Amino acid sequence: MQLFEATQEFPVICRFGRGSPNVVAGANVVADVLLALDPQSLYLPVPSHLDGPAFVVTTLARQVGPDAADAVAGAMHASPMPRDWFDALLPKLHGRRLVVDRRPIVRSDATNEISSVIRGSWGWLKELLKLPAIELRGGWTTKSAPLPPLVRPRAVGIWDAERVWAAVEHDPERYALAAAHEMLVGPMPAGAVLRNTHRLAQTLWSGLSAEHRELIALLWVHDRPVARTDLDQLQLVDRGTLETGLESNLIDERRGYLAPLDGLGSLRLLESPGAARDRHQRWAEAYERAIWASNIDSAVAVLEAHRHYAAVPLPSDALRLARFGMPIVMEMAVEMSHSGRWREAADVYQSLGAILDDAGLGPAAARRMRAYVTHYLHYNRYKSNLEPLDETAKGYERALEQWPDNALFLSRQVRALIHDRREPEALERFEAAWGAVPSKAESCKYLLARTIRRLLERRFVVPAVALLSRVPRGIPTEHERRILEMALERGWKTKRLWAPSLQPVELPQPIHCQAWTHENHWKARFGEAEAVADSAFEAVTRATRSAMFHHFASAWLKGTGHLASRKRAFEHPQYVAIINLGAEVVPDILAWIRDGKGGHWDAALAALTGEQPQLPPGDVTLTQVAQAWLRWGSARGLLSSS
Repeated sequence: MQLFEATQEFPVICRFGRGSPNVVAGANVVADVLLALDPQSLYLPVPSHLDGPAFVVTTLARQVGPDAADAVAGAMHASPMPRDWFDALLPKLHGRRLVVDRRPIVRSDATNEISSVIRGSWGWLKELLKLPAIELRGGWTTKSAPLPPLVRPRAVGIWDAERVWAAVEHDPERYALAAAHEMLVGPMPAGAVLRNTHRLAQTLWSGLSAEHRELIALLWVHDRPVARTDLDQLQLVDRGTLETGLESNLIDERRGYLAPLDGLGSLRLLESPGAARDRHQRWAEAYERAIWASNIDSAVAVLEAHRHYAAVPLPSDALRLARFGMPIVMEMAVEMSHSGRWREAADVYQSLGAILDDAGLGPAAARRMRAYVTHYLHYNRYKSNLEPLDETAKGYERALEQWPDNALFLSRQVRALIHDRREPEALERFEAAWGAVPSKAESCKYLLARTIRRLLERRFVVPAVALLSRVPRGIPTEHERRILEMALERGWKTKRLWAPSLQPVELPQPIHCQAWTHENHWKARFGEAEAVADSAFEAVTRATRSAMFHHFASAWLKGTGHLASRKRAFEHPQYVAIINLGAEVVPDILAWIRDGKGGHWDAALAALTGEQPQLPPGDVTLTQVAQAWLRWGSARGLLSSS
């Protein structure tokens, strides 16, 4: 039953154009009226899923007729390239007008992610819109314009159309809900309910039979219009239930394609994930049976069976039918990874790598897709403990060879190198990445924000400080500096000491580390070691070096206490390691001497400074030598007063 008809203003405002489609509100109602006014026009609902080209060509071809459907099916079975499918379709359209339904689509994170990988592959829609077309966007607003002058309710003889139209405040969505309630449940609800879309939808839903609810739920999980002939042949619902759903406008039908009444959409959130998976599997199995055993277009049956198997998800079944929908498998793998099913996701990515050449993607998209598959194969293998971290880092590098300007991949590689204790490589990669990524926004989002945040979540505080110090000038870092300062002030524990220009040191026991602002300076304490500097980076670096000295000095004293030979003690690896820390460690040695912690330090100080202190004439004791070094250090401001 058609509920609405055009007003006199409708043909003036909603006119078919070429090249620059019209934009109107209330797309569902306008689509119905447009299709009624021009029986030759075709309905094109733009799908949310990434198998859009396959869905569109089959949907339009089946509306045109068997000849067009056969031509498109033949092209799809012969070639994986959407361009070839559209070349088979376009001559069959004969300039017929298109009603393009592009109302806002809610996409999952996985869909958006894969869409960015295969960007540019939706050019088919632009090609179609070169035909005479009207493009419908948006939905009802709470304001009166611009839709109310376009349509009015048709007289149906069952209720007072004008009275109900006024009661729903000229809202066609609520009008359709009220009509369905009248025909399936009983008299329309009171005025307050008629003025609230969600309450009206709930009232209708509570009065529906279980069969009608199941019909709506099946159409919800199908997630795009389905051909009425397909639904008949798949035998998922009773034919009588379908007929009454159509007669009552519970189900919208446009050019033979069915979708649930728009006004019920808010109730979809009430459906349980388990029930949705069950319905996806029923759709998938029904479509797969139909590939050979029904009059349903075989390309459509393969396409939809594949899509629903992926939604369950049943990876092996989805891959088995991945003839026209490679991106759908990608979506499935992303969803599995997001939900922590890393081992299964890794298996899917492994399988995808073997069939990418047949995906029908252009060279650029194929290269990005292969990089994406490679990257996430190794990401999920690492997350599921199927490979060591160094293999993951190598996999990330191979992915970047194919997609060198991917900021997220670069961020992950930097973090993988840090996790793998290859901090100098990570710093080099981080600095080079800023020149590789052309988008400043992506650089800030992934290279900066995500890298710093994820490192801090895993207590890699010093590497985060080091990376932040290498961000190019002109890049805003205020937010990252704030969260880094909070992490420094909270403190953390570590067994690994590292800072740029210093060789890493593994401690036998973790030490507590902390840094904070103090009298316009930064003060850092790493275990017993302390340092003060003008910046957090410098304070942390100095404290790291000082903590290394304390570790080496303690180990040296313990390892050489039994030695009578000073020469052998000075040749000990820990003593050599102290000298390798550089002249910056001299204040730490002087403080160690001052605090009476033991050891002979004259050889190290001479090697590090290239100087000798002034000694008293004649023979001197080691204590006198130590005191001379303390005087030398105090004179040069290297030793604070005790």
